[in-house]
Amino acid sequence: MGMVGSGNEPAGAAAPRKHHRLRWALAAVAAVLVAAVVAVSLPPVQRAAWNLAARRIQAATGLEIRVRTISLRVWPARLEAHGVSVAEPGRPPLATAGSLTASWRWLPLVRRHRLERVAVEDLGLKVDPPPDGPQPAAHVSPAAARIGDPPPPAWPALEIATLTVHGGAAAAGETWAAGCGPSGGG
Repeated sequence: MGMVGSGNEPAGAAAPRKHHRLRWALAAVAAVLVAAVVAVSLPPVQRAAWNLAARRIQAATGLEIRVRTISLRVWPARLEAHGVSVAEPGRPPLATAGSLTASWRWLPLVRRHRLERVAVEDLGLKVDPPPDGPQPAAHVSPAAARIGDPPPPAWPALEIATLTVHGGAAAAGETWAAGCGPSGGG
């Protein structure tokens, strides 16, 4: 019988050891992936991820987006948010939603910025003309752009295959503050 290396190992013994290490490496990678999926499903991790996304949206648009509760599933990919509001900082909401649900497939989201489905329940919109009278269609909120500020970073277009809105209301001016919004006054 031929001997290799130190003289104590039979020929061919190195191959099984190599496969053994490869199996352990694959098991370690799988464990890390499972741990990442489990971590993403934890509510504190989801809230921290949402807070980061909301800060980035506000930096780009000048609008605060708040949610009461949020839930994210990695597979199948789905986001559920309840108690959603969009407002200029320090102002009443411009829009509210009882809930917002989005679902997507990862490859189309990454490649084409495409969401498969967005559903909004109890949408409330505040329609309030600017105090200086009607503005051109390209009017941007004062919170989003001030004279001399650089323009917000360009965002890629977001494609939504199916958008569904169930229930809602629109109000103008002071009627929103008086309780005409879908959530009792926004």
